[in-house]
Amino acid sequence: MTLAYYALSALSIVVFLYYGLTCLFAGGMAEDFDRFRLAHLRTLTGTLEVLGALGLIFGLFLPVLVPPSAGGLALLMLMGLLTRLRHRDSFLQTLPAAVLLAVNVAIVVLAISDPRPPIGNALRETREPVPAMRAMTNLVDSLERAGFSGSVLVADQRDVLLFRTMGLADASTGRAIAENDRWRWASVSKQVTAAFVLREVDAGRIGLDEPVSTYLPGFSDSARSAITVRHLLQHSSGLPSEDRGPRDADGVPQATISCWAPSCARAPDSRQRAC
Repeated sequence: MTLAYYALSALSIVVFLYYGLTCLFAGGMAEDFDRFRLAHLRTLTGTLEVLGALGLIFGLFLPVLVPPSAGGLALLMLMGLLTRLRHRDSFLQTLPAAVLLAVNVAIVVLAISDPRPPIGNALRETREPVPAMRAMTNLVDSLERAGFSGSVLVADQRDVLLFRTMGLADASTGRAIAENDRWRWASVSKQVTAAFVLREVDAGRIGLDEPVSTYLPGFSDSARSAITVRHLLQHSSGLPSEDRGPRDADGVPQATISCWAPSCARAPDSRQRAC
């Protein structure tokens, strides 16, 4: 959650608790409701405003409450805005409803894009770290002292427990690593690719023992016709490792391209394993 989320939520909570309670107990906005011939809805409106504000408060701990709470308040403000426009209210009379509509739409967007409970995270960070996390922090500290360059992230479901960048992204220029720098996943991508492929297998869209040429027609020459999807997932297709080939000016391995040449492939063998 960002600072914007805290600020917008605080604004919405304070405003709607005030408006809701005054509607319920102090006759707030009674003149406007009478003018709009909606006096019978004043108590209901005040109740919904208070419930929406309470939903945002509890949403700090239970994030599933935030989108419906802020969304409901936004809907109330949209109805209020349309009512004022229909009665030709002035710009200043209409402005609060428009602003509060935008505020609560923004809260919904922020809550959906990052659904972690911010207060829950803050409480978690202030607790005494468990021994495993202390050991992890000590390990990362030792890596940094040893001159390690890279990013370290430890997460538990949707909570980021530890994230740190250290060292240099480019030793020749001395540029430090930034949090948004991208890294080659290398062999980690094998598990990710396999998971996606196996989901397609479960859906019946890919067959493990089908030739790769079934899905990539350009792969159908005689040298590679026996290579199946299973061979690729088991790294036993006979295609070369991209790390062993030449690289272009940007350092990108060219074996990925050259291995499409028929002369590059060996016969698939379950005993062969790519690095």
